[in-house]
Amino acid sequence: MKRTCKNIDITDPVFVSQSIGHFMAHRTGKEMNRSDIVKLYAEYGTSDNIAVQMVDDFKGGDLKLTPVRMTKKRDSSNGKLRDIAIEGIKQQLYEQTVFDALKDAAKCVGEYQCTCLKNQPKYLYKKDGTVQTKIVGRGQIWAKDVMYGWWSDPKIRYCVKSDIYHNYATVPQDQLMDFLSKRVKNDNLLKLITMLLPESGLSIGSVMSIILDAIYLSQIYHHMQEDLPLFERRGKKYRPVEHTMLWMDDIYLLTKSKKAANFAIRELIRFTGTLGMTIKPSWRIISKIDPPKDHKIHQKRQSYIDIVGYRVYPDKVTLRNRDYVKCKRAFKRLNKKKSLHNSQSAVSYYGMLKNSDSYRFRKKYHVKRLNRQARRYISHESKIQRETGPGEVYDHRNKDNGADLHQ
Repeated sequence: MKRTCKNIDITDPVFVSQSIGHFMAHRTGKEMNRSDIVKLYAEYGTSDNIAVQMVDDFKGGDLKLTPVRMTKKRDSSNGKLRDIAIEGIKQQLYEQTVFDALKDAAKCVGEYQCTCLKNQPKYLYKKDGTVQTKIVGRGQIWAKDVMYGWWSDPKIRYCVKSDIYHNYATVPQDQLMDFLSKRVKNDNLLKLITMLLPESGLSIGSVMSIILDAIYLSQIYHHMQEDLPLFERRGKKYRPVEHTMLWMDDIYLLTKSKKAANFAIRELIRFTGTLGMTIKPSWRIISKIDPPKDHKIHQKRQSYIDIVGYRVYPDKVTLRNRDYVKCKRAFKRLNKKKSLHNSQSAVSYYGMLKNSDSYRFRKKYHVKRLNRQARRYISHESKIQRETGPGEVYDHRNKDNGADLHQ
């Protein structure tokens, strides 16, 4: 196995300063006014000085980090209660440095392993043997479009949907570091990762956890897509798993037959166990062709794949039921009363509607017109806030309203 990250020097203040710049580039105006960021720059002045101090602390063997504070947060999408790690600014800067240093090692992440890693390369293999690299973002819409293309293929008949039990919390650190040591030839980088790891597993809310988890789960992707033995049917050989997709810790395996689907889930459970992780027992096999087992029960069979907030059918893409209800309520409220909150809510849901087959919904609730009005209203409110101070916004808006009434 070829080892990577040989030419990365995390003890170089220039490299660390660049990572600090990447971290601050994603912070908005309000986040830059955080007390810990203001205090850090008040103490050291510039990013270069912060980088020099971070390198000195690492060489001294003491990173001087503040204790990580754990808090519980309810996930609004599915209602799960998650343990979120609240880290100090200095630890976040160290983790951003690790994230940038591991980008070369992250090339092992599968082509259809969708993570929070941006600007991932997609390899296009041409008939003449050449390979063209295209940089794409593997986000929510991209994953939905790819799954729709697979599921609409008449040869694909079954999909195995599974989930890893407590993905971040159950990553074994010893096996993770063993795998990294085989792929990363950089002792300083491995030492810094070991110093930043929590007591067990990985932390939710850490940028370093994202790339480490993606690299570790790439073993599942490559095993299911490349290492399984071929199946034989009617004298022809075919792969048991035609397509594999990982959305964070959700695993989707598309097959041609039910026999291959059952084999795939058994092999997935076995291989995931060797990595020290567990597949939830709530896994299921989704079929496009089989009716319900009990024909006396009048139920509609599930021929759709629930992925990234959408229901992907062989011939259409729709919203989840709860998202459909939220969209309907958002545009009804906006039609009844124009306000900043209602406008922002409707604009956010418009992105889901325009990427799904919801023509009748958009026509019934006048989505295009209301979205245009909402965007105009948000732009007007932003202009008022830019032209006035925080204490003058309310008075300025009242004066505008009074002027409109007297016209």
